[in-house]
Amino acid sequence: MTYTMRISATSPQAMSIINMLRTLAKDYDFLQITEDTNALTAEQEKELSRRHRFVKKNPSVGKTWEELEKSL
Repeated sequence: MTYTMRISATSPQAMSIINMLRTLAKDYDFLQITEDTNALTAEQEKELSRRHRFVKKNPSVGKTWEELEKSL
């Protein structure tokens, strides 16, 4: 069984937990720590939110997936 935990490194408490897990991973081979390199930056999240609001306010603008797929 595999568990996934997401810990945002935005506070001293979060960094403390991350460092503790990294230390434990050195002694226990069943524990693996990986960084999520696919995480969005604050700027990317802001831009996606802006685009989402635009689409919600302007549903007739743009093309459906089916239209885009046909054009490919």
